[in-house]
Amino acid sequence: MAAIGLPLAVVATLLLAINYAQEQQILRQGANEPQIWMAESIAARLSAGAPPQNFIPALPVVLETDQSPYIIIYDGQGKPIAGNATLNGVLPNLPLGIFGGHKDAGGTLDNRVTWQPTPTIRQALVVAPFQSTTTSGYVAVGRSLREVEVRESTLTMHQVLGWLGTMLAILAFSYVSAVLLRKRN
Repeated sequence: MAAIGLPLAVVATLLLAINYAQEQQILRQGANEPQIWMAESIAARLSAGAPPQNFIPALPVVLETDQSPYIIIYDGQGKPIAGNATLNGVLPNLPLGIFGGHKDAGGTLDNRVTWQPTPTIRQALVVAPFQSTTTSGYVAVGRSLREVEVRESTLTMHQVLGWLGTMLAILAFSYVSAVLLRKRN
């Protein structure tokens, strides 16, 4: 029975694990999509000389409770200068390493990170640099990961249930195959 079921169980487990990893990454990477577009667009306009205040939404976002996307503009040293999000009542300071970005042949690209300022707050954050003739800095656009994490939990539950069902099916198939082989011999 193990000769039939064990290889099937290993293959099924590997396939389900690969599927889970792919789906989880799709969920997490999708959490960055609006922020990427917003950060790149705002950084381009700031680089063209537009004032930072032109891009700050009127809707305030309290990071402790809200899930809305938000925009914060930082100066070249990483100090907040304008934004619509607050953490503990003030524009949040980001760890300086977040402003490093990634380098490529064409210059500096945005930096996409999961930022966790407190144990209960997790944010999908995109930070894009800008440089105009008069100033330089960074645009940070973020949003809560709460709903994405709820979806990841649901995905995990479905994958575990699917794995258990698959293992039961393999066990039943192995048992029936073993019984039929004994009857034939």
